[in-house]
Amino acid sequence: MREITNHLQNILTAQAPTSEVRAAEIARMDSFGIIEFLELTGIEPGGYGIYNVDTNGVRIRLSVDDPTLTAPQRIALRDARVKHRELDFPCTPGDFCDWYETTRGENQISDFPLADGFLNVLGKKRPMCGTSNADAAPSTKIMAAFEVMPDPEQNTRWWSDRMRSAQKYGLLRARASQGGRGRGKPSYWHPLSIACWLIEKNHLTKYKVIKALTEHFPECDFDYLQDV
Repeated sequence: MREITNHLQNILTAQAPTSEVRAAEIARMDSFGIIEFLELTGIEPGGYGIYNVDTNGVRIRLSVDDPTLTAPQRIALRDARVKHRELDFPCTPGDFCDWYETTRGENQISDFPLADGFLNVLGKKRPMCGTSNADAAPSTKIMAAFEVMPDPEQNTRWWSDRMRSAQKYGLLRARASQGGRGRGKPSYWHPLSIACWLIEKNHLTKYKVIKALTEHFPECDFDYLQDV
């Protein structure tokens, strides 16, 4: 018990996430809990932004009804709850990765730091910035650029179904903002994140995706796609 206590104290006094070697060791574990979580993130137990970290996991600690919150903070908190930003301990490395993805904001940067080496062992990459020098594009432009189905109407229906159910299809990290009710208020999406998703899910070949980016989003730096 004393050894565990000392180990935890060493983690809490650290100024940054653990070493790459240790992060790789954690990534190979069957499951882990708060001690390894603290090593990976360098975050101390207790309140951390909108989250609370304890031995049970990571929870959203604030309420949208909190009178001290500003309107933008209420919106951010509501969106966080929609994305299910919670993690239970113990968790598997895969569970952690799935949760970590939901903590990324519009710029694809997570709310939590993460030690180098962890994602590499699991065959995952730190994603590029979602904007990648390109502005988020309306859903209509995304649909027109990436022709997954040969018929335009079928293509629109295919995309509409997946954009409406972004969480189900793993598209949340590609969405920059939700659309409003009615026409003229489309959702906006990060072209490069969409491109990565299409390749990873085998919906389009890498050649077709890069061709679409070149024609419709020439400002995108898509060198990253060579390794996808």
